[in-house]
Amino acid sequence: HVVAMDRTFALLTRVWCLAEIVEAEASQIPQNVLIYDEECIEAEYHKLKRLDIRECEATRQEDKDDILASIPDVDVFCESLQELIMGDGGLLSRFADREAKLRNAARFVKRAFSTFEL
Repeated sequence: HVVAMDRTFALLTRVWCLAEIVEAEASQIPQNVLIYDEECIEAEYHKLKRLDIRECEATRQEDKDDILASIPDVDVFCESLQELIMGDGGLLSRFADREAKLRNAARFVKRAFSTFEL
């Protein structure tokens, strides 16, 4: 299953798209993500870290209502969705992991410099 993301990750604002991504995961269908470029992750990081299906859109309100009604616990669903998209091994983890590596490298450099200042 290929999930092709646009520059602003608008796909992740559509209730049907999120429902299908979650259903594919539950059905153990392998998913591969294609993104426009890695700078998109940085530009949209704030949105990607706070996905909430309640805030998503649908062409028909009835579709959104039906999907939300089918979710037993929306808060747990959103936490699982966040893990599926941005967590370790998540769909965007291979891109988001770079940010974590850079933060760790920055901490290392900061520690190294503070050691030399003594």
